[in-house]
Amino acid sequence: MVLPRAFTKSALLLLVLGIARATPQAEENGLPLQVAKAYGLDSFFLVGKIKYTFNVTFNGKTISRSWLWDVSGGRVTMQQPGFEPVSYARSGMPDTGGENVRKVDAQFINDQYWLLFPLHLAWDASGAITVAADQPVPIGTGTATRVTIAFPSAGGYTPGDAFDLFVDKSNHVKQWAYRRGNATVPTRTNLWEENRRLGPLLVSLDRPGADSTFRVWFTNVAVQLKGSNDWLTPK
Repeated sequence: MVLPRAFTKSALLLLVLGIARATPQAEENGLPLQVAKAYGLDSFFLVGKIKYTFNVTFNGKTISRSWLWDVSGGRVTMQQPGFEPVSYARSGMPDTGGENVRKVDAQFINDQYWLLFPLHLAWDASGAITVAADQPVPIGTGTATRVTIAFPSAGGYTPGDAFDLFVDKSNHVKQWAYRRGNATVPTRTNLWEENRRLGPLLVSLDRPGADSTFRVWFTNVAVQLKGSNDWLTPK
């Protein structure tokens, strides 16, 4: 299972404050910023809470984790079949909290990155972003613009990894590749399908892999806007 790098502390602070603006690097890289905007970057400040269930099938085994992320309050709650619910504050993670909380936080980062990865093109200041046009897609045939974010070799939960997003002319992600340790050959590739509007955000709810042994998908997805008690579901 892919476990992307944790939020930088500056990115976490911006989210808690409700600012969620782009990093200077993203501002300098026009296309990555436009991709983040296509997925709701400019409207993320409206989001109060997000809930979703992350599902993954890997080599015949299925795992599901349900999350409630209080974006404004900086708290996360996780429920998983067979385990006691865990609720904690994200401030200071992963440097604070007990071993179990740090384990849950690593799972939160993994699952939340899967859901909202395009926004991290703007949020994550530590990743080096590059853009290359007319690159072959990893699954099937054809070409797309490849946006790569590579993280440094120190810090976070899994440092040194790289991620390739293959985007179309509408700045929507069509395919994705994870490269452990910034290797040349992808560790895992996925399609991005079932794109839906989730309040002010755009999300892909189904991520089938290159074969039937791996798939990620999301259920029970909803967003609550600040000042509202209503939950908005994907449209």
